[in-house]
Amino acid sequence: MAEGTFIWADLSTYDTKKSTAFYSSLFDWHTKDVDGYTMLSSEGSVVAGLYETPAFFKKINMPHFWMSYFQVTDVSELSGFADSLGGKVEINTIPFYNGNISLIRDSMGAGFTVYDGNTLQFSADNANHSIIGTELHTSNMDKSLSFYRGLFNWEFVEDGSHRYQVMINGAASNIYIYELSNAIKGKYEYWTISFQTSNMTELKNHALKLNGSIISEESNRVLITDDSGEAFFYVQQT
Repeated sequence: MAEGTFIWADLSTYDTKKSTAFYSSLFDWHTKDVDGYTMLSSEGSVVAGLYETPAFFKKINMPHFWMSYFQVTDVSELSGFADSLGGKVEINTIPFYNGNISLIRDSMGAGFTVYDGNTLQFSADNANHSIIGTELHTSNMDKSLSFYRGLFNWEFVEDGSHRYQVMINGAASNIYIYELSNAIKGKYEYWTISFQTSNMTELKNHALKLNGSIISEESNRVLITDDSGEAFFYVQQT
């Protein structure tokens, strides 16, 4: 797997029972507990993970959030490099699913996870409700591009107004960086996850019935929060 490939996502939640019920109903996912970590699957394919927010993050009032994971060769080495680029390592090189992870904040403060094992990988084979990509919302495009170019050797192609698609080894990826003002996105910088659906109207109505919220709508996708009112994700029409 190429360095910097988007491979996995999971939800950090204060209430695993409530969140499991929301996403299982919304996306028709099935769940399996593996040593306190919940695997979410669709049509037999693993889609994402879910776990209880660690005590440290609860203490600092970290909200519920979806986390993007990127494949790397050596988590420890890359974590040290992130510091030199102006990032901050929040959790440094701990064992996780036949590899190691670090949680890093980029030079603008957006958090993501790097992983050097060979086990975590979401499936996008099924037609509905699987992950199709991840997107960074930043208020400073130049600073963000510089950080990720240095960290992962990513290159970028502008595919729309203030949005860049990440190129990995010359190939287009499912990773995007989008510049938005704080007036639109709020004061935080963050990565979001995109899921797919074949019936947007039905899914939006279902999300609202489950006490989710519709934050914004574009031509073929909708930004939603779950019933925590905090965890953002996109759903895109396929």
